[in-house]
Amino acid sequence: MGLAPSELDDFYRFFRISGMDHCSGGVGAWHVGQTTAGATSEDAQDNVLLTMVAWVEEGEAPETVTGTKFVNDTVSLGVDFVRDHCRYPYRKKCVDLDNYKKPSAWKCVI
Repeated sequence: MGLAPSELDDFYRFFRISGMDHCSGGVGAWHVGQTTAGATSEDAQDNVLLTMVAWVEEGEAPETVTGTKFVNDTVSLGVDFVRDHCRYPYRKKCVDLDNYKKPSAWKCVI
């Protein structure tokens, strides 16, 4: 694993899920499909397991993984915000503070 990120990209990608406590919960868009409760869709982009399946079976390597934050972490209260999590070595940067809850307010940067 001592390879450069560009050399690892063919078989290994790491996504920082900012604002996530250990495995779930937290102030960020931490729900990435790791539980069946609150599944937002069957789209691979919204479900980290389906993202991995698409990568292995269809060769679609992910650049981002989409996370969802529910109001008060309660699915029935609806979505508070959605945010893409960047693959390492990229990180998220807010480029529009006034609209920080919009996905377009965030960009992946080095």
